[in-house]
Amino acid sequence: MSVVELINIEKSYSLKNHEIPVLKNINVKFENGKFYAIMGHSGSGKSTLISIIDGIEPYTSGKVIINKKDLSDMNNKEKSFMRNNEIGIIFQDFFLDNYLTALENIVFPMTINDKYKKSANKRALELLKKVELENRSNHFPKELSGGEKQRVAIARALANDPNIIIADEPTGNLDEENESKIFSVLKRLSQEGKCVIVVSHSNEILKYADVFYELKEGSLIEK
Repeated sequence: MSVVELINIEKSYSLKNHEIPVLKNINVKFENGKFYAIMGHSGSGKSTLISIIDGIEPYTSGKVIINKKDLSDMNNKEKSFMRNNEIGIIFQDFFLDNYLTALENIVFPMTINDKYKKSANKRALELLKKVELENRSNHFPKELSGGEKQRVAIARALANDPNIIIADEPTGNLDEENESKIFSVLKRLSQEGKCVIVVSHSNEILKYADVFYELKEGSLIEK
């Protein structure tokens, strides 16, 4: 069953009274239990596509369906709630709070959600164990390597148990060894039933992806 569906998505920007198309007639379905890779050159619209899926970027026309809900029917508060509960987002630059420990960074999203509020610390420790960092729970981001920071960021994205994981260039700042570790973690999440959608420049991702798309000239092409 598809949990993310894009129907006839078009996206263009206005520049000096000219419309510049970025995405053209995107039709795609993403399902639970699969690892999806999206590749394309810089400026091809990959990050724009990801931002449309998570409800941050508006689209020109078409429909985005997340867990059977049409994004166009949601207000900003509802979209924010969806991102905190149904979608886990992972960025290239980690965006950890430097004044919080690894554990506290993971606990934070749970403090604004009643689902795990009473068991937040216990769950955060379980998530750190999932990414093999339970021994770094009390370390601050400045005390962690790049790969460790990204694994904390993955654990944070899982805090409220979303069924959709979206990662935008999650290994862009990492060496090959840590890149493999991150892709391995994301692969395991897909095998556990999550829908994992990853944008990457790295060909290494092809070893892990179940489905591979290329974004070229505004069109999403399955390879």
